[in-house]
Amino acid sequence: MQTPTGLTDSDDVPLPGSGLHHRIRDAEDVDTLADAARGMRALQVRLVRQGFGAEIQGRIVAGLVDALTVRLIQLAEARMTPAPGPYAWLACGSQGRQEQTVHTDQDNALIYADGLAPEADAWFQRLGEFVTDGLAACGIRHCPGGVSPRERHWRRSRSSWRHLLRETIAHPEGKAVMLASHYFDLRAVHGDGGLFEPLRQDALRQASRDSRFLTLAAENALRTSPALGLFRRLRRVWSGQHAGSVNLKHHGLLPITQLALNYALQGTLTPINTLDRIRAAADTGLIQRGSAADLMLAYTTLAEIRGRPVAARLEREREPDNFLPLEESCTLEQRYLREALAAVGTMQKALKLGQAA
Repeated sequence: MQTPTGLTDSDDVPLPGSGLHHRIRDAEDVDTLADAARGMRALQVRLVRQGFGAEIQGRIVAGLVDALTVRLIQLAEARMTPAPGPYAWLACGSQGRQEQTVHTDQDNALIYADGLAPEADAWFQRLGEFVTDGLAACGIRHCPGGVSPRERHWRRSRSSWRHLLRETIAHPEGKAVMLASHYFDLRAVHGDGGLFEPLRQDALRQASRDSRFLTLAAENALRTSPALGLFRRLRRVWSGQHAGSVNLKHHGLLPITQLALNYALQGTLTPINTLDRIRAAADTGLIQRGSAADLMLAYTTLAEIRGRPVAARLEREREPDNFLPLEESCTLEQRYLREALAAVGTMQKALKLGQAA
C-alpha cells in the first residue's frame, strides 16, 4: 500500500491535513469517514488563505483523497471474502496527477493479475461499487463520464490492460486518443503498483515511436485554447449561470496539462504530475528552460487565481466551481491572468509548428 504524499515537508514538519489524515485512517465505518471528509473544505480554505502554493495544495488534497480511497478499500475488504488475487486501485485525472482541489469528481480504475478464477471480476466489481459509493458519500462525486471500476472498461486484468494500451497507440481512432490522456495519468493508490506501472512505461515507449499517434495526440493537446482573444482580451462566458466569468480549468489549466502530457509522450517521460512533466521536458531538451519556467509559472498562477474564488465560495457555504467572475477580479489579477494565458498560447503555437520554443 502506498502512503499518501504531501503531508510533511522536507524537514518532516506536519503540514495542514495531517490531522485529517489520521482521522481518515482511524475511521471505522463510512459514516465516520464521511464526517472526517467534511473537514477537507475548511482545509482548502486554510491552504488558500495561508498562501500555500498550488503545487503543495494539489498534493495535500490528492493525498487525502488517496487516504479516503485506501480506507474505503480496507473497510470493503473487511466485509467481503478475501481478494481473489493481486490487484491495484488506480487513480487518474487530477488525483492521479496529484493536482486536486476539493471541487472534484472521481476518476478511478482497477487492474488485477492474470490467471484468476472466472468469478474474480465480479468480486472486483463489488469492491469498485463499495469504494466509489463511499467516495460519493465523502463528497467526491461519481465520474459523469463513467471513469470508474464499476465499469468494465476501467476494470481489467493485466493482459487486458496491456492489449488496450497497445491497441490505443497502434489504432488511435476517435475517442481513443482522448481516453489515452486518462491512461497515461493512471497512478497506483493501493495494492500492487507493479501490475500497472511497467505497462504504462511500455506504452510511453511505444507512443514515442509512433508518429501517427504523436500527431493525433498533439492535435488533441491543441483542441482547447486558452481564454484569450484578440488584443489580449480575456475570453469570458457570454450567457448562462457563469456569464461574465472565465473558465480557468477548461481554458487555462487543461491546455497546460495536455501540453505536459504531450511532452511526456514525445520524450518517454515517466512523471505524471504536470509540473514534474514540464521540468523533465526541460531537462531532456524537449523545450527550452525559459519556456518551461514560463509554462510552470502560468500553471501556478492560474491554479492560485482559481483558488481564491473557490475559497470564497466555500466560506459562504456555496458549491465551488472553476470560474472566475471578472467583476470580482482586480486589474492586477487580470493582468497576471492575461500573461499566464499568453504563455500557454505561445507554447501551443510552438507545438503546432513542431518547434522547441
